Amino acid sequence: ITSGDGPAKKVTIIPLSGHTDDDIKLYLKINGSYGDAISLEANDYPIIIDKLLIDQIKLSSGDDTDDTDKFSVISFH
Repeated sequence: ITSGDGPAKKVTIIPLSGHTDDDIKLYLKINGSYGDAISLEANDYPIIIDKLLIDQIKLSSGDDTDDTDKFSVISFH
């Protein structure tokens, strides 16, 4: 997810489908570089990330052959 309007100050990530025990890795790009993976289970979502200036977000289920994990990312500026 990338925004053409500058960094997001608040991001809400909502699961649309998947298994509750799936391990989802969340990566945040802040100040031009990605930090370490934040490991969460699918049932930890929805989450709200607030008070950070986020350039980009990556989500990975760790299983590229499984396309059942789907998320919607809503950013607020």
